Amino acid sequence: MTIYENAPPALVSILRELARDLAAARAEGRDVPYVSAAELAARTGRSGSAIAQVVRRFRIACRDQFARSTALGVEPDSLLQGRPGYRLNPAVLGEAEFYLVP
Repeated sequence: MTIYENAPPALVSILRELARDLAAARAEGRDVPYVSAAELAARTGRSGSAIAQVVRRFRIACRDQFARSTALGVEPDSLLQGRPGYRLNPAVLGEAEFYLVP
């Protein structure tokens, strides 16, 4: 997963934590867990409502970008799944290496 360094810091923090969980689950051969909003908020130093807002904006940006660049639609949970918590979609991401690039 490549994230540009001009991405909002809150989004970078969330994706970094979820990428760690995905990588750890894959390494241990277990299901990727959902992380509750409260736990993700504690791990990133943000409030639960801030987490929800960042995820919502990220999903909108993904949907809009896909609509501009391809005929393929993107569902809200295509990359970043939610409910009962949050996780990166293990069906879409094979490995979780986190890159922050200019």
